[in-house]
Amino acid sequence: MRAQLSETAIKVVELVPPLTETPLYSDEFKMKTSGAKGMPVDSIIRAAIGGIGAGRDEICPGQSRVMKIASRVAPSAIFRQSKVT
Repeated sequence: MRAQLSETAIKVVELVPPLTETPLYSDEFKMKTSGAKGMPVDSIIRAAIGGIGAGRDEICPGQSRVMKIASRVAPSAIFRQSKVT
């Protein structure tokens, strides 16, 4: 979308949050992800606002930064690992 709108006045900012501590991240989901701890919502909001203020096009707070890099190196392995059954 960012490439498609690059010649317009619209700026697209991509926020890629990691696991996030929300009501959606229930105990059942935590069990399926081996009890991985989610990032607090307020931390993600601070990262998003800071990234937008810094003019970044991609904002990847916490573990999502690692997943982004890994997905470019070994996309199929990361996809398999990130699937929740």
